Amino acid sequence: MALFQTNGSGSEGRSLVGVGEPEVALHPAAAGIIVDALGDAAERKQVLVTSHSADLLDEEEIGGVCVLAVVSDDGITRIGPLDEVGASVLRDRLYTAGEVQAAPVLARRIATELGHGVQVPRPVRIRRNRVDRAGELERAVELASRDAGEAGLILVLLDADMDCPAKLAPALAIRAEAVQPDGMVRVVLAKTEFESWFLAAAASIAGRRGIAESVAPPADPEAIRDAKGVISSWMPDNRSYRPSREQAALAAVFDLHDTRSAPSFDKLWRDVEALLQAAT
Repeated sequence: MALFQTNGSGSEGRSLVGVGEPEVALHPAAAGIIVDALGDAAERKQVLVTSHSADLLDEEEIGGVCVLAVVSDDGITRIGPLDEVGASVLRDRLYTAGEVQAAPVLARRIATELGHGVQVPRPVRIRRNRVDRAGELERAVELASRDAGEAGLILVLLDADMDCPAKLAPALAIRAEAVQPDGMVRVVLAKTEFESWFLAAAASIAGRRGIAESVAPPADPEAIRDAKGVISSWMPDNRSYRPSREQAALAAVFDLHDTRSAPSFDKLWRDVEALLQAAT
């Protein structure tokens, strides 16, 4: 409300307004509304926003000149502007609401199809390129275990990228089970990425989120190295696929049964089923 406050005479009130992490409890689709409101207010006063969200950074209205990065370097806090490369690196280090929400949406849908109601806490996010580092996966599983509680189930879901899921997943499972030895943990790698599953269910997402009505699933969706790029090619020229904007929304509607034709998704289905059976 402070963005639009005036004083008693109707003129602008505060000349500087600070907004802390507006993405908290914010639906992914609302990022654009927040940006519009901030932009309108910034025409009349100075607006300072702190955020950990890549959704806001992805908004076209927010240019590099508007963004300052805050980093801690050997105990010293440094603040400075971003160039294009720096913005890309920063985006990779931030969570996006779409990415954080897509996995729980999918887990709940599969559980519901299997006749179970589940509570899914906010996921513990780990960057894919840090999984191989000693202790990183273990730390994430430990945090997830605390959130899930004693009777909780843990699902580790990652993109395989260029790795072979059949080789990497068992190795990661051994590490995860060392932290959670009661068998209530499973590791699934999407081949090649989460969006590959959307390709397998192309008919069910046709006409949604700007995707053309005429799309059809590729012959081998999991063999495609750039599923995100394929989905972008299904959209109008003035729009491209963004996980922060589309991933959770498409995860809520794509056909689960059609997608079981993709081997890595079928493994996800079977692993979720095994976890639920083990808990009953």
